[in-house]
Amino acid sequence: MNDFIRWALDLKSLGFDQEGVEFGFARPLPAWGWMLVAIAAAALAWWSYRRLEGARIWRGLLCGARVVILLLIALLIAGPRLIKPNETEEKDWVIVLADRSASMGIKDAPSGQTADSSDGPDARSRTREEQLKEALASAAPVWKQLGNDRVLVWLGFDSGVFELSSATGESSGSGEVELKEATGRRTAIGRALDQARLGTSGFGHRPFDRRSLD
Repeated sequence: MNDFIRWALDLKSLGFDQEGVEFGFARPLPAWGWMLVAIAAAALAWWSYRRLEGARIWRGLLCGARVVILLLIALLIAGPRLIKPNETEEKDWVIVLADRSASMGIKDAPSGQTADSSDGPDARSRTREEQLKEALASAAPVWKQLGNDRVLVWLGFDSGVFELSSATGESSGSGEVELKEATGRRTAIGRALDQARLGTSGFGHRPFDRRSLD
């Protein structure tokens, strides 16, 4: 039976016996559309034979045959075909950029604590690096959840972009990242954004090489 269907439908590459193959139409109709087609075919066939002479049983058989033929014509117009869906799921990407320039050592970030005026301005401030590490630590559960549901890439930047490794020594797609000493001489935010966009374009993540992006 399969061989006959393949011959009748001129199937060269797909068959009903193949895994994932589905039957469909090139011009599909909803269920109510097929119902209207069937009603129209039945009405047209009845109208064609209602006044012909002859036994009622033969006219009924001819009417039924015409209904079947009309439905087959409608089926062929709909374009029956075999479909093998080829779908892939791509996770959303989350790119995190961390400044690794020497400016992270500047002590101008608010400490969040009150201090006496006699303690000096440094008592009421902390370095940008300390502020960054505190922010990352407080949001650790969020980063972990993002790493499970999405492609999470941690990038450091100064004059260029480079990939950061995780605290466990594995890939950076997790909630824990290792921030090495910030020693960069420049903070090129615009260039970092452009390089991050170019480095993550396409369908797969490739390691960031500072030399290839500079």
